[in-house]
Amino acid sequence: MFFGGALSPMASPQALQQTRSAFRKVPADDVFLLDTAAHPSQFCRVVEGRLSDLWYAELFVERPSFDPEGVAIPQTRNYEVPRTRRRLYSDFCPPAEIRDIHISVGLDRGGDPSSVKVVIGFRNQEHPNRLGNTLLMGVRPESKETYLEVAAMLAPLVAQLHQLSLTGVVVGPQRRAVRVFINSDYPSVCSTTGHKGHSASLPCPMCLGTKSPRDAQWLLHALFGIVQDLSRTHPPRTVSHIKEMRSAYESVETPDGLGLATHLPIEPPPVIIVPPTQSCPFLFICLLGLRCGCCGLLLRL
Repeated sequence: MFFGGALSPMASPQALQQTRSAFRKVPADDVFLLDTAAHPSQFCRVVEGRLSDLWYAELFVERPSFDPEGVAIPQTRNYEVPRTRRRLYSDFCPPAEIRDIHISVGLDRGGDPSSVKVVIGFRNQEHPNRLGNTLLMGVRPESKETYLEVAAMLAPLVAQLHQLSLTGVVVGPQRRAVRVFINSDYPSVCSTTGHKGHSASLPCPMCLGTKSPRDAQWLLHALFGIVQDLSRTHPPRTVSHIKEMRSAYESVETPDGLGLATHLPIEPPPVIIVPPTQSCPFLFICLLGLRCGCCGLLLRL
């Protein structure tokens, strides 16, 4: 009676229960449990639904690729599902002229209680890294984000990403290809791409610059230069080398058997293979090199 009884505009308990049941049927809330983490069971539908919402709200932002001169490459073709059921492009890197969507995969650690979360971001919108613009794709209790744990968490997601790249995603009137980015902090990017990390002689997961001068590695310094050397362009890493390392480790090769000059140093097999240009880490080691370089310039002035 306090709320007006049957004439009150507030929802009845029955209506609230019906609404709650409807929300439970939303694809994003349908999960399956593994020993490694909890994951959404309808990943493709969740992604397509989120992007459709952006399209019909007129919030979808095109993200074209750029040529070496910095000129945007026009996207003139829609993606077509191959009749052979084999992907037309590899490594989540479709041709620049095909319309695509940009998905980022990242890891986040924290919260109360502490947990490790796999987060999907949609780059085809403004402020894609805001919490409300991301999608939780997996969660497990507190972890140290070791390579084995990251690989186990991401394995179901990688399989679904491959399926998504095969079928493409319908956004508005167009079917689009899928381009995947690795977007996280430096340790998480290293665990995802198979890079040894900050202690490696070549600490950058995107280029081949060495960390600091050492007599034992003079040949690497001569070939690739040092990260702190701001006057030199360091050779970029290539996706072909990453694929070669995965094949080598699947053939029971070891980092010691391959040698530093061969694995450079991609030591465990990569969990997700994407071009290094599609890795977007926050590189403390590079910031450290930049700071040292700036200090050197100041001292000269």
